[in-house]
Amino acid sequence: MGDSMKKALNKMIKKLRSDIKYYINSFRQLSIWQKMIYIYIWVLIIIVFALLNKLWKWLPIILLVFLIYKFIRMLINNLWWRDIFNTNIFIFGTKGSGKDMLMQIGVYLNRRKQSYLSNLYYGYRSSVVDNLNDVFDLSNTYRNLVENKVNIIEKNEDIEGYNFVLSDASLYFPSQEDYLLNRHYPSFPLFYATSRQTYNMNFVVNTQVNGRLWKKLREQVQDGYVKALRTRGFGWLWNCIPFLRHYVVVNLRYYDNEESAVQGLLPFDKVAVINRVLDNVYLTAGGATKEQYEAQYGVIVERSVFMNKRNIVYDTRYFHKVFFGKEYVVEKGE
Repeated sequence: MGDSMKKALNKMIKKLRSDIKYYINSFRQLSIWQKMIYIYIWVLIIIVFALLNKLWKWLPIILLVFLIYKFIRMLINNLWWRDIFNTNIFIFGTKGSGKDMLMQIGVYLNRRKQSYLSNLYYGYRSSVVDNLNDVFDLSNTYRNLVENKVNIIEKNEDIEGYNFVLSDASLYFPSQEDYLLNRHYPSFPLFYATSRQTYNMNFVVNTQVNGRLWKKLREQVQDGYVKALRTRGFGWLWNCIPFLRHYVVVNLRYYDNEESAVQGLLPFDKVAVINRVLDNVYLTAGGATKEQYEAQYGVIVERSVFMNKRNIVYDTRYFHKVFFGKEYVVEKGE
């Protein structure tokens, strides 16, 4: 018992030292102006809490309870994303909106129970596939199934139960190259369609626009569609804010209906349902029940997920190394 407690204590001390070293180094990386703003914000926080305590001693406690409540909600959102990430989903959004960050957060949250294959390295229980053909080639097409002339191939038992995380899919399988993709990789769509039965594998795919992806992959039935809305955590000013500067937050919108995702519809409880039957007449969300709205457009929800920056493993400038042969060097203050 004494040895186990000693080991646990040493582990805690080691982690504490690592945390202190990390926070000191991260502060040193700030520019002189960022350091000044960082200190001023700390002074402002102390003054605000002192004034609130002077007005009413319970105000600081109420504020802390509110902040803890918001943090718990974010933790619940992370648990929700952990489960959603292990289904077949398309993630889409504009450049810099947080598509790859959502993948990184998903891999991190599942680090204790799920293994992944990917074209980018996300760390933890993920492994990089250098040649996608090594995984996707089933040596069969739909014609083999129709004619009942299936070529029996040897299964790769090592990837049973893995999920596949495919980043920037439209770069590898662009819609404008449909003809060449159909010619050179005819079995890929079949692998995608049967992956859950053949390998118990789900696919998480991201692309800027769903329509830019190879048609035969795009038309596969998905469990959900996720629009990355915004990423916060890497701005100049954000890095000056105590506590928040160590975290990255991604806002997302989840759809279980493809047409709703394409139209960019909003959740029921956020904005109105638009009635297009009559010209220039709009009914608010109160004109329909939530059940009616979701029956027509599917489930649409917005969430925010987060992670500590020190847990980010993937290279946010990955293609810099791919095309220029060297990694991008982050400048001080970025």
